[in-house]
Amino acid sequence: MKTDAGNERQHLTGEVLVEPAFLAELGEKLGNAESILDILNEAFNKGTSEVVRVLLGAALIMQASDIHIEPTEEHTQIRFRMDGLLHDMAVISPAQYQGLLSRVKLLSALKLNITDRAQDGRFTIAGEQSMEIRASSLPSEYGESLVLRVLNPKNILSLQELGLRDDLLAIFRKEITKPNGMIIGTGPTGSGKTTTLYALLKIVQKLWKFLPEK
Repeated sequence: MKTDAGNERQHLTGEVLVEPAFLAELGEKLGNAESILDILNEAFNKGTSEVVRVLLGAALIMQASDIHIEPTEEHTQIRFRMDGLLHDMAVISPAQYQGLLSRVKLLSALKLNITDRAQDGRFTIAGEQSMEIRASSLPSEYGESLVLRVLNPKNILSLQELGLRDDLLAIFRKEITKPNGMIIGTGPTGSGKTTTLYALLKIVQKLWKFLPEK
């Protein structure tokens, strides 16, 4: 059980603490439970902060790249994107979702009173290795839908590992060393835009280390 001080720290800093011990315990529960819904219902009894921890922990264990939470007329659907495909994970009530949505908005510095237009924010998973979560809310027919993108450093590939043709790889390497300009990544969901951009950023980060100090 988390202390009030720990919950207050998360509220102020936009962090969710997901320790290795918590992941190990959650992994055992996921292996024994018939569905993640049983674990979520247990977490809802402890509060929405615990629900966020469980969702993020489950996404890390299952190596999901996104968490999609979509309200419908009668319930709210939770789905994980794994290997580019969305998988149904659980169904929760509209009342449960409202509490979860408010908690994620607070963590992500999104405005609670804005429900009729899209918002984007971010927060951090603090644990054995810190990682960023991009949060996006979007108005829909039955309320705001929510997407959490898990930016796990362990899943970041190098430019060579992307599987690019040799001629395209040569172009990327040439363009990324230029001092100015723009590279635009486009494509549908799951096509590898974020993976490609992070691979390029890894190279840029290494180049900056060798730049002379002014």
